[in-house]
Amino acid sequence: MEEEATEIVKLKDLSGARWDEDKSMIVLDHEHYTNHVKAHPEDEQYLNKTIIHYKEMMYIAGGSMAIGQYAKDSSDPLSTEVVNLEEET
Repeated sequence: MEEEATEIVKLKDLSGARWDEDKSMIVLDHEHYTNHVKAHPEDEQYLNKTIIHYKEMMYIAGGSMAIGQYAKDSSDPLSTEVVNLEEET
């Protein structure tokens, strides 16, 4: 669910995309839709279709998640700093 929510957040920011709040739908005009789906067929399920359970998904996963270089997976470590427990402070 987390990956799906991240993908939806990214797609909402596509150039030319419009968000239809009433239908929970990412809307692209025909030309943008056709070109994007040709290049990214896996995104078709989220474009120009109602995203079922969108509000619940954003409530659980969050609608303002980090993407790109700042994104962390749930299995990523919170820190890579090594602490020497034997050293006196």
